[in-house]
Amino acid sequence: MEQSHRNQITQNLTNLLDNTIWNPLLDQKLLEKNIFNDSMLQDLKKKDKPLLEMYIKLKTRGPQAFASMVAALQDSGNLKAARILNPSITVNFDGNSNTKETRESKVWNEPVYQEGAAANNGNVYSEYTPPPIPADSTNPLVVSVRKSKQFVTHHPVGVYHMQSKPRGYALIIDNEDFEHPMFIKRTGSMVDANNLDILFEELGFKVTLRRNLQYRTMMDEITKFSRKPELANGDMLIVCIMSHGQNGRIAGSDGRELETAWVIRQFNNDGCPALRGKPKFFILQACRGDETDFGSLKMTQTDGTIETDAKVAKPPTNESLQQYTDPSWEDMLIAYATLPGYVANRDIYRGTWFVEALTQIFMDRACELEIREMLDQVAKRLKGYETERGTKQSFAYEVIHFYKKLYFNPGLYNQ
Repeated sequence: MEQSHRNQITQNLTNLLDNTIWNPLLDQKLLEKNIFNDSMLQDLKKKDKPLLEMYIKLKTRGPQAFASMVAALQDSGNLKAARILNPSITVNFDGNSNTKETRESKVWNEPVYQEGAAANNGNVYSEYTPPPIPADSTNPLVVSVRKSKQFVTHHPVGVYHMQSKPRGYALIIDNEDFEHPMFIKRTGSMVDANNLDILFEELGFKVTLRRNLQYRTMMDEITKFSRKPELANGDMLIVCIMSHGQNGRIAGSDGRELETAWVIRQFNNDGCPALRGKPKFFILQACRGDETDFGSLKMTQTDGTIETDAKVAKPPTNESLQQYTDPSWEDMLIAYATLPGYVANRDIYRGTWFVEALTQIFMDRACELEIREMLDQVAKRLKGYETERGTKQSFAYEVIHFYKKLYFNPGLYNQ
């Protein structure tokens, strides 16, 4: 391996470790590309810090190892790590990768856009053929957002301002490993976290990603995020929590469950005045019960790799009532991965059905559709998923005083 490549690994080691997911597909690609043999791979995985050992060992693996590792990271969904090693990587809309020598490295991922048709006030859409639902596939989605050509600033019902840079702030909490024996590991959840991280960054958001948080740490992280002074500088907020859950609760890594209503309350007009009048989008990827939807029609079977994720406030006095000029709850969209009482399905290689469908639609159509139109398209896409047992999944979203249109305007900023 060239010394410059060894230096690239050494200088970026911490960032590589933070952005690499060791999933089954990475195992496969490391073997396919002859970076390690099976015996070496098994030895690495026995180490206390297998990712660290992998990158250290990589520097001893010959002249082709660096390029092969970049390709293995790309093919296994670790696009951020691949870009750290080779910042010139670009991703085409069809998912194929190439290099562009003139591209400059960024501190955090530079958006990789595919040119798309401009939004036209929600009335005229570009021709769009959705990609097929993957069947018998272990390849995670490759995220690449299509770029708008012009801002959407007018609509008969009004448009939320979405022109700031960054566009807003996003918090992702992903609980995959659990200390409590009642909760199994949510294998594949790392793929969801990676997909959403890249999606939100390419939509223009500053993303905070936290993983495997206990109940108390989750509460502290959410509270701290709701009080960030920077929220006032953005046009929107996104909060995504992925974990096990049921009946309006979502679990920390220690098994204690947090009420989703509490989470949302932290960002209403009382809990987070900096977001008053700004859109707030919540994504809750968790089961909401134990029921399974067997649907009404049999469709093509999938790969059999599916699992499931299964207070009173004091009212204002008459004296303070006159100070309230807006409702406490407004400008909110809450997307639930499944319906009340039902499980949410998760593929151990590609992540959850709901997050994969949402990421696919948002990266393809944010250039022309507003957010509720995209959520309707997520429902349509989700309809095409089915387990080998013939079970299905529906999702729901809740609207709270969300009375304007929201266009992300990806790639566009006021100068």
